[in-house]
Amino acid sequence: MDVALLLIFLAGIAEGLGTQSVVLFANKVGRRSFVDNLLVSGLFSLLGALCWALSIGLVVRATLGLAIAPSALMVLVSMGYVPLLFSFLALIPYGGPGIAAILHGASFVIVAAQLADTLAIAPWQALACAVGGWLLLQAARRLLSRPLALADREIWTLTTHQAERRNLEEILDQLTLLDPEPPERRVP
Repeated sequence: MDVALLLIFLAGIAEGLGTQSVVLFANKVGRRSFVDNLLVSGLFSLLGALCWALSIGLVVRATLGLAIAPSALMVLVSMGYVPLLFSFLALIPYGGPGIAAILHGASFVIVAAQLADTLAIAPWQALACAVGGWLLLQAARRLLSRPLALADREIWTLTTHQAERRNLEEILDQLTLLDPEPPERRVP
């Protein structure tokens, strides 16, 4: 179980590197704050995995009438986080978002395969339970989106010591305003 939790935590850090590092660098966040932010990403990954595991367990019990131990579900879901160890590749220009989508798709397939194997059910049933658990999790996120947004702002302030977060588009717009010569006047 410890290895499973460590795997999920490391996948969360890798995902934080792939999705947040550019914004953190652009906001000129210090090293300590950068590391703090990545550690929080790892913790949130653990929380997300726990919620996904529990929601899969609820769907399995409601649809198939089967019970599975929460610790077994957590180990099962952690196997799905193996591809996400490569989430830092989302930093690759142009291809990064596609790579991220492939990694998340692989994660889903692994969880469904593990679920089918563990419960000895048909692959389509396992996929339906994994998707059902994910949908249940998305519904909960929608209901809690406002409180989570407030928490996100607070966590940003605590980990980066900055009151406001500038997104990448704002930073790029500011850089283009600083350009002294318009592109049409430049000589190659």
